[in-house]
Amino acid sequence: MTTRPGTRNAIKPNDDPTKFVGRVVNGVYRIDSLLESGGMGLVFKATRLNFNREVAIKILRPSLANDIDIVKRFQREMDVLTFLSHPNIVSILDVGRDASGFSYFVMDFVQGETMAQLCDNRSLSLGEILEILRQVCSALSEAHEKQIIHRDIKLDNIIVRKLSDGRLHSTLLDFGVAKDLGEFGSAVTRVGELPGTPGIIAPELVDESDPIPASDLYSVGVLLFIAVTGTIPFKGDDDLEVMRAHLNEPIPDIRGLVDNDVPEQVVDLIYELMQKDPELRPESAADVITRIENIVRAVPEVDVSRSWKAYVPPDAIPEREESSLVLNTSEIPLATNSSMTPASVVGMLIAILIILVLMVCYLLYRQMFLVT
Repeated sequence: MTTRPGTRNAIKPNDDPTKFVGRVVNGVYRIDSLLESGGMGLVFKATRLNFNREVAIKILRPSLANDIDIVKRFQREMDVLTFLSHPNIVSILDVGRDASGFSYFVMDFVQGETMAQLCDNRSLSLGEILEILRQVCSALSEAHEKQIIHRDIKLDNIIVRKLSDGRLHSTLLDFGVAKDLGEFGSAVTRVGELPGTPGIIAPELVDESDPIPASDLYSVGVLLFIAVTGTIPFKGDDDLEVMRAHLNEPIPDIRGLVDNDVPEQVVDLIYELMQKDPELRPESAADVITRIENIVRAVPEVDVSRSWKAYVPPDAIPEREESSLVLNTSEIPLATNSSMTPASVVGMLIAILIILVLMVCYLLYRQMFLVT
């Protein structure tokens, strides 16, 4: 994603995804349904007919086919994915140009849910959060080793699926705005545009400095912050205000936003990853992997595999979620002794009544005695 502050991508008629569903691309790939609509391309679930295999196909928006910069960016994404080979990075299977004129490339179809969906559902344990991001850092370590900076590490770009043995497997998607420091040349970015997503972009990118591996690590820190606290670190009225907050505002008080069961080592790691100065962040993605592994080993009193959910303050729900407040009176404790049953209340009232009757009788008897 490339951000131009204050703008949104408009869907043009010839980019209408419904026009592609049902088509067979070059006699090989039948387009079945839309998976994602991005600024540069449309991603569909498709079937490779000769193998009856599910795949994902990304198509360059037809309205952008004559935009030289966009075409170069699309081509660079294909080159980068072809260049990278890693279990936690989506694999590219084919590239081509349809007879009708649009460019496309085909990737593995990754089953699972996005990390965004899992965080919205509060369904991740602390151990699972750490494991997902450990695998993301493994993918980044491979990319950084080959001089490729992703620049758009966000929850929606991480697909998580559960393997048959119960382990989680994460796949990093969307290298559409990746910066290649080596073989394929520099990224294509227009004047006034910032590559990345406002809510996770590193401060130095907001300041229009060159991206470095530490820029991706900052975004990993933001994802860990969101997954653990249940909220986003910075808010604003628009994209520009959010990006400025990442550049200028101090990191929020993480300890005040999380449950006491969250180890201090996790809080420290988030703070280090989100440092404004890249020099103060961990040295590499491999270093973050080591830190995560050490956290799991060094905190035996915290069962990171158990069912765990972040403490979420009432005003900390991310804006992306739609939630409603339902008052459940059955869960509200009464300001009385919980052992008081209706029968015991009646018995107590009868006893009080008997005592009052006896007191009245005593007073009457005493008065009669005094009179006589």
